[in-house]
Amino acid sequence: MSVAVANKSKPFLHWIGSKRRIVNKLIEHLPQGPHYNYYEPFLGGGALFFQVRHLFKQCFLSDINLDLITSYNAVKNNPNEVNRLLSLYHKHHSKDYYYKVKNKYSNNPNEITAKFIYLNKYSFRGIYRVYKNGQSAQTFSGECYIKLHIASRINQCSNLLTWCINLCYRFFIYRASTK
Repeated sequence: MSVAVANKSKPFLHWIGSKRRIVNKLIEHLPQGPHYNYYEPFLGGGALFFQVRHLFKQCFLSDINLDLITSYNAVKNNPNEVNRLLSLYHKHHSKDYYYKVKNKYSNNPNEITAKFIYLNKYSFRGIYRVYKNGQSAQTFSGECYIKLHIASRINQCSNLLTWCINLCYRFFIYRASTK
């Protein structure tokens, strides 16, 4: 399928195993004809989704990583609050502050998201890792990966996520198999 990719949106996360480098090959294999629903079972950074979002009426996104899905929902629903928290983290950024944020627990979706993005952008090579007990295993890199455009990227991604539904994998599989 030859698709001129009009959407140049980039994901707000760097993700190991990203489909970014093979997006054009994957697009060639999308079905012909009208597109109503898009199902993405391995969302990760969302490289393919952000390139083909405009082709579909509704998108169903899933990933096994709960913090990742929480982050997509918070970016979709509260981009301004996520950006405010990220700005605060960036303002106070240091090695000690990085580990303070890393070790902080919260059940607030906006704080989970800001922490998730902050650790992704400031950890060694942006690699997301967790220990068996679920705690973050990311290490401080000393490099500043947050670009000034992260706020606009989050806002742009929020707009693209408007008609998307983020589901846990069980509901996702059920939904995809009934259509």
